[in-house]
Amino acid sequence: MKNMFKHKERLLVKAEEVVRNTLASVPFINITSIVKMAMLGNQTADLVIGVQIKNHKKDLIIEINNNGEPRFARQAVNHLMRFRNDIADCYCIFMAPYISDETAEICLQDGIGSIDFAGNCRIAFDHVFLEKKGNPNPYTQKRVLHTLFSPAASRILRVMITQPKKKWKIKEMASEAKVSVGLVANVRKLLLDREWIRAEWGHFTLEKPDLLLTEWANNYSFRKNQIFTYYTLENPPELESLIAKICQQKSIRYALTGFSAAVRLAPAVRYNRSMIYVEAITEELIHELSIKPVSSGANVLLLVPFDEGVFHHVMKVDKISLVTPVQAYLDLIGFRGRGEESAQVLLEQVIKPKW
Repeated sequence: MKNMFKHKERLLVKAEEVVRNTLASVPFINITSIVKMAMLGNQTADLVIGVQIKNHKKDLIIEINNNGEPRFARQAVNHLMRFRNDIADCYCIFMAPYISDETAEICLQDGIGSIDFAGNCRIAFDHVFLEKKGNPNPYTQKRVLHTLFSPAASRILRVMITQPKKKWKIKEMASEAKVSVGLVANVRKLLLDREWIRAEWGHFTLEKPDLLLTEWANNYSFRKNQIFTYYTLENPPELESLIAKICQQKSIRYALTGFSAAVRLAPAVRYNRSMIYVEAITEELIHELSIKPVSSGANVLLLVPFDEGVFHHVMKVDKISLVTPVQAYLDLIGFRGRGEESAQVLLEQVIKPKW
């Protein structure tokens, strides 16, 4: 309990500093009072800052939370709106160390201001309008993102986004994704905080696949895989048919990804480079494929996957195994130019229609 109070005090001190610095950029605003943990009626406000604009006085009522994810922002907005209904001439603000664009939009829709601890803000009252974006934020929740998009957690995301309308139980998801029940529960909580899933009656369902995929792509790197580069005189379809035949004969797991998968799912995609996941690369396989290792000019990329989850829900097209459209999208989006273009075609023509 003592540590909790100390943590709250640190949040209040930092919040006051940030608000002071933010308002200092408006020359006609004067701060007249600052009260922490103020009793307003039968409710407690984290921070109340009195300001004077020319001859007019206003109270800024600020709710501070250590977590700025949408779920917590919505709770804070509901609390702040009660102050706004009861107190004349006040303006309410939500503060957190890090506030995403989605959280800022939730506040904006209800006429609530928002500020993060880096000074990024949206504040609008009377004749005051402040909007700051792009200040580097050291409070970005890197640990949370690391957990949410770790290889094991990505198995859960891949399962959900491949079956976006299915209602999942925690144990069922753990079995399907081949991860622990504890990890599913942790990922479920992180997704709920972002309001990307809906939870009801012991089930959870993907609610915002577009936001999940965008954030996943931003935190995904094709380079996580072991990448081996080769050159072949065969054209891509012939090479891919050959590797499918050899891997099937030798019981080696494989799946086409990137351009190789996208062209079979969305014919508008053009390509001249094969991209294939293989669970193991042997000298015998390379010999039978007649491909040569090269350091530049490669037209064959063989990938030993960073996690076996990439083989989840492998699909067959013309008897050749492909990764899911979502995995192919993730592997393409990091390739500038034609890779981004092909990823977008895949997204619009194949992935989004299932949402």
